[in-house]
Amino acid sequence: MNSIVEKYLIEKVISEKFSCVGAKASIKNSKYQFFLLDTMATKISTFKLYELLRKFAKIRLDIDKRFASFIVSFKNHHSITPPQFEYLLWKQLKMLHQIDEFPWDKDVSNDINSPFFSFSIGGEAYFIVGMCPGHPRKCRDFPYPTLVFNSHHQFKYLKQINLFEKIQRTVRLRELQYSGSINPNLTNFSEQSEAMQYSGLKVSSDWRCPFHFNSKEMNNG
Repeated sequence: MNSIVEKYLIEKVISEKFSCVGAKASIKNSKYQFFLLDTMATKISTFKLYELLRKFAKIRLDIDKRFASFIVSFKNHHSITPPQFEYLLWKQLKMLHQIDEFPWDKDVSNDINSPFFSFSIGGEAYFIVGMCPGHPRKCRDFPYPTLVFNSHHQFKYLKQINLFEKIQRTVRLRELQYSGSINPNLTNFSEQSEAMQYSGLKVSSDWRCPFHFNSKEMNNG
């Protein structure tokens, strides 16, 4: 089944209308790792995901400095709704944080409300892209709940080589053509917490994440 889900993902990303050219570069050039786990936000999946992310971090630069992605899909969510997915996304990230043996990446904040927030695992910060069944954004609509981890340091490198803004402009133009609008949560790092973008769902200005990352307790709010 792993190969079937990965095939679905490849077909979606390389389709002509798909808006994210960075994802296209990663998939077309096989600069990614893909894994299929059973159930999102369970202890078994969390320990396996943590192990896989740690291995990915060690070889990310060997895979590619510009477009390496870590992708995980979960197969046991047949009737999940986008709001349920958003909650499970954050629960999964919190559970990863609970078992993380490394300090938060010093380049970013662990304050979910900070404009400098980025999720850190294994000492490395990542921007998370969530995809799920029935997602209102076309590029995020996928039959299986999926999390894409892209390194914060990879984005920094793209900025250093003057490629980030070019990619960003292209993606936003293509998203406008593909979905008829740009994601309303879209902001640049340091303007607003990137946490608002992870699920891809529209949120209000007073949105609050159901979990925090400045402690190891598994408390809501």
